[in-house]
Amino acid sequence: MASLPRPRPSLAAAWTGWPLGLLLILVVTALAPPVAVAAPVLAAYGAAVLWCVRRGPDDPAASGLVLAGPGIFTLAGLTGPPTAREPGLMLVNAAVLGAAGAVLLACAVVLALRVGSGGRGPAALGVVALVVGSAGYLLNLLLRGAVVASGAAAQQAAVEDAAWWAASYLTGLDGEPGLMTVLLVWSDLTQLAYLVLAHAGFGALAAALGFRGVARAGYGLAGLVVAGVAVAALLPGTAGAVGAWTAFVLTIPFMSTLVPYALGVALLRAGSPAARSGVRSAARSARSRCSAAVQ
Repeated sequence: MASLPRPRPSLAAAWTGWPLGLLLILVVTALAPPVAVAAPVLAAYGAAVLWCVRRGPDDPAASGLVLAGPGIFTLAGLTGPPTAREPGLMLVNAAVLGAAGAVLLACAVVLALRVGSGGRGPAALGVVALVVGSAGYLLNLLLRGAVVASGAAAQQAAVEDAAWWAASYLTGLDGEPGLMTVLLVWSDLTQLAYLVLAHAGFGALAAALGFRGVARAGYGLAGLVVAGVAVAALLPGTAGAVGAWTAFVLTIPFMSTLVPYALGVALLRAGSPAARSGVRSAARSARSRCSAAVQ
């Protein structure tokens, strides 16, 4: 039976790119260093991940999946968490997130077109999930621009700490909500839905491409978000708060790149599309011979 090519060390190292980017973002957010300090560190991180990817097979779709997450960490890391208190940085953050989402969707479509007849169903469902989720997420990002363009940034800043924070509003907000509160909760719910569909959609695409471990991770993350929302809505006290925080953490925008990152690295480590196709064809042939022998 054919075997997968041995991965290059640079591709093996690429597995650390996403967790390292997350660590850098957490440090930058916590310490708030000057841009003159943070920018070179984040740029060096982004360049290192790009170098690792370029050392692998020439597969633009798989490379795009890998680079989307580090791209967010590198660029959005300089803007900090989006807030209407800094409307210009909020718009830059939205542009970075929108570009990353577009890259993920485009790469998913390209990869879905590679899938053989046996996996076209899951691949198509995955792409549909991503298209629906991306449409809602686009509205989320456009609302940020609308808030700034209409001069309502101060109104958003007054309520965003609760209404734009899933860990808060999922357990219920106090008082009578105003229009801005309703808009922000609705906007954040579209992001939450996008993350659920992105986790599940890339899980389905991974299953169609034969990467079952990545598929299970995608389905598991989607299920955890849904469970967290249900617990937050139905249970009071600590249990509800834990559910809300679980849903919040798993639907931070950069989390949309986790499953794609794992899928992209797995694809690159498996070699070229032709090599992967050959390996899977050999595997199917071997299974067919085994089944014939048993019968």
